[in-house]
Amino acid sequence: MDIEKLIEDLRGLLKQYGEKIPYGELVGAPWPYSRSGDLVWQDPEPYFIEQAATALSTLQAENEQLRGELEYEQEHANAYHEECGQWEAENEKLRAELERVKVERDAYQAYFKDLSSKPDCNTCEKRNCDYRPKLGATVRANCPLYSGPEKED
Repeated sequence: MDIEKLIEDLRGLLKQYGEKIPYGELVGAPWPYSRSGDLVWQDPEPYFIEQAATALSTLQAENEQLRGELEYEQEHANAYHEECGQWEAENEKLRAELERVKVERDAYQAYFKDLSSKPDCNTCEKRNCDYRPKLGATVRANCPLYSGPEKED
């Protein structure tokens, strides 16, 4: 049902009841009556019709305002969800990078733990072997006693 048409029909229905009269005239105010005061309907029916038309107009205006607010909120919600999608993608990239760094850290720790368990050239009993490093390096290159990865400086 078209609300605008209903409101228009209700207001058109009021025309058959004539004009509003001053309240003092309705209640029979004594003479000298100045014809001032609120205008009212003589019968209750036009009063209720007028109240219904006013209520429908008010509700329609509030409805339009709420629809506008809803559209505004939906637009901002869509923008927020788009941003969240971008943040989630960035978060996944950072988590993958974190996992990669953890693996590297664990490998580094394992390497140095293994390295510390092996003798270096300064503690080896073969002080004059052919694999002894030059210029004070601590890890022997190609030494058969050292089986771990070499650290390159």
